[in-house]
Amino acid sequence: MMKNRFLITGTKIKSNNYKIIYIISEIVQNPDAANDGTLHHKFKALKMRQYILLFSLIIAFTAKSQITVGSQLPTISLKDITGKEVKVSPNKNQYVLIDFWASWCAPCRKKNKELVQLQKDTAKKDLIIIGISLDADTKKWIRAIEKDNINYQQLNDPYGFDAATAIQFGVEQLPASYLFDKQGKLIAINPTHEEISNLLNSK
Repeated sequence: MMKNRFLITGTKIKSNNYKIIYIISEIVQNPDAANDGTLHHKFKALKMRQYILLFSLIIAFTAKSQITVGSQLPTISLKDITGKEVKVSPNKNQYVLIDFWASWCAPCRKKNKELVQLQKDTAKKDLIIIGISLDADTKKWIRAIEKDNINYQQLNDPYGFDAATAIQFGVEQLPASYLFDKQGKLIAINPTHEEISNLLNSK
């Protein structure tokens, strides 16, 4: 009789590796679990061979979960500068520009000025700009918002490049921006100010 096996992201795992299966399922259901200490005791119980298998599976899973042009805008729930939880989801009436940045990133600070101007230029157009900071230090994040005179929506995912949203979007460098159409479909990655303006003016 063949041993029972599980198939996760195209890799077969023997059922006696239940610890790995449990950890993978927890991370899939709760991406923050790996960061908040929830699974710490489970990680400690793994053998080196299991560690290697676990992380190869996590990499395989996250690679497949990253969005690409044509993907739908995923539902995002993060805190704003007041600590209020804000839910971002597709808006059928407007384009949505998601911009990933951080206070310590010089190119991001320059990009902030461009986005502030973009918002002014498209004030009467169908565009929502949402900034997602990867700052771990919220005080520095808020000071940067004030210094750069940002008045569009700002959210924070404080785990740097390990943040759940950064992994989901496939953010590998900053700044990184993603433009979604009115149906919530990703139509451009890192579009320029001119490209966005031309798109809005053509509608």
